[in-house]
Amino acid sequence: MKGRNMVVTLLLTLVVVLAVVGCGKQKEYTLTIEVSPAGSGTVSPQSGMVYYGETLVTLNPQANSGWKFTNWSGESSSEVVDKEDGTWSILVNSDKALVANFAETSSDAILTNIEVFDNNGVEQELLPPFNDTDKEYFIKIQKTNEIHSVAIVAYPSDENATILIGEEEVEGGEQSALIPLVPGDSAVEIFVTAENGDDFELYTVKLAVFE
Repeated sequence: MKGRNMVVTLLLTLVVVLAVVGCGKQKEYTLTIEVSPAGSGTVSPQSGMVYYGETLVTLNPQANSGWKFTNWSGESSSEVVDKEDGTWSILVNSDKALVANFAETSSDAILTNIEVFDNNGVEQELLPPFNDTDKEYFIKIQKTNEIHSVAIVAYPSDENATILIGEEEVEGGEQSALIPLVPGDSAVEIFVTAENGDDFELYTVKLAVFE
């Protein structure tokens, strides 16, 4: 009987030890990240990383040349949190699956319209009227005590294009700073750079100012 009790005691001890060891082992979770379309960019960490226990993971998508990161999709995308610094985070507390989506950057550097206003907000006639072909335009304007400057508004076809009016960067559809009118002929250049940073267009507005 004594020997039997000893066996039972040993078995119970073994069960307790195994239970303690089992409780101490952290669960393994896998983070799977697909890039779409393939070859458009990369994501850190790489897909297939294994984490032990709950882990807050920072996601850092990097677009290849000619591409831009757009959004997350996949079954775990609703759990992704934007850190507003170009990175995102996700709490890995189970197996997670994400898709990092990229899109091609635009090569569009075309304007759809140019407007010129005097300092009183009166639109000036642009010659020739804006069209899809011409890149040079002019206005004829009289400088007076009441009219002493103009502002230019450029409308890009692609809202992601960058616009320089003179040396000032201006949002599409927004007025430039006032440009003083100087008697004689002068010109204001409008330089439009496409989102991809490689393609551009140059427009010119010539000012024929008289007194």
